[in-house]
Amino acid sequence: MKMYWLVVTIPLALICLAIAIAMVQQLLKQHRTGDLVSVPLVAEQELDIDGSGAMLLHGEGPRLTTAFAKLDYHLVDLADGNVVPLSNILLKSSASGVSRSRLSLRYFTVDRPGRYRLVVLGLDGLSLSEPHNIVFTHDTRRKLVVNIVSLVFSAIGFFAGLGMSVFVYLINQ
Repeated sequence: MKMYWLVVTIPLALICLAIAIAMVQQLLKQHRTGDLVSVPLVAEQELDIDGSGAMLLHGEGPRLTTAFAKLDYHLVDLADGNVVPLSNILLKSSASGVSRSRLSLRYFTVDRPGRYRLVVLGLDGLSLSEPHNIVFTHDTRRKLVVNIVSLVFSAIGFFAGLGMSVFVYLINQ
C-alpha cells in the first residue's frame, strides 16, 4: 500500500474522534438537564408546568420500590379543563443512585405552559415508609438514542481509521 493512504486515514480518525468527544459532551449535557417539576406522591394536587412539548412523567423513590406499579395517572389542564392524554411507555428508562431511583412511567405532550391538576389513582391502602415523588421532565429519549448511535459509529470510525493508519505505516516500513 502506498503512504498516501495516511492522508485519508489519519484525518478520518481525527474527525471521528472529534465527533465522539462532541457526542460525549452532548450526553453529559443532556444528563444534567434539570427537572421541570418535582412533587410528592399524593392523590391529587395542582402544579405549574413551565414548558411545552413532549414530556415524561417519572416516579421517584427508594431503590427497588414497587409503589408506582399499580397507580394510574390523570393530568388536567386547569385553563380549559381538558384532560391531557398520558401514554404508556413501552421501554421504560430508569436512573438509580445510591439510595433513590427514577422510572419513566408515562409520555405526554403539553401544548402550553400553565397550571395543571395531577390525579393519582390507586394510592388507597398503599403505605409509603419513605418519600416518593412524581417528576416531570422534557422527553429526551430520541436525542439520547441519536447521541448513543452517533457515539458508537464515530468510535468505530476512529478505531478503523487508526488501525488502517498503523497498518499502512507498518506495511511501508
